[in-house]
Amino acid sequence: MSVISKVLEAVGVSYEIYRIYAQDSLPEPRSSPPNLTFKRVDGTALSLAADRQIRALESYDRATEAFGFGAFIDGQIQSACWYWTGKTYAQRGFWPLEASDAKLVQIVTANDFRGRGLAEALVVWSSAEMARAGFSRRYARMWHSNKSSIRAFEKAGWRSHAFVATLSFPFIRSFLRLEKIVNGRLVVAIKKPPRE
Repeated sequence: MSVISKVLEAVGVSYEIYRIYAQDSLPEPRSSPPNLTFKRVDGTALSLAADRQIRALESYDRATEAFGFGAFIDGQIQSACWYWTGKTYAQRGFWPLEASDAKLVQIVTANDFRGRGLAEALVVWSSAEMARAGFSRRYARMWHSNKSSIRAFEKAGWRSHAFVATLSFPFIRSFLRLEKIVNGRLVVAIKKPPRE
């Protein structure tokens, strides 16, 4: 933890720093090992996964505005992700979406299968499926220093789109949000905090 982080924490100020990645083209198809397959999944399929973290993704299943995908090795799900759109994602409201946009809200790979390129392969395949479903731009948000996520999305052909920093002050019922968009435009907004 940095000195600045410790000082902010000591006075009760919380912060978030995220990178926003985007993809607005159809990803190039990639070859994968013969024992690796992909398919759409729902919460029920995830509840049967051997890995606890993948089972926890069951809660991301939200009617027709949620799209779940899984990467299977020898028939067992080892990585999964969810995209949300429309009103389902609007409840989070972190990043503005157009009607033809989708947000990859969570991706998890089983502990025993990390570091094998599974997340990257799933991001490529699921992004192509979302593009075929009519979602022309896909977004993902990740913690600014999450090197493995950044590397996976960049290898999957996504590009850095924005950098978002949020400071929340406990003594003021609003928060300061700085959004640095890649084209150099800097947006500063003071907004009401999300309802708890």
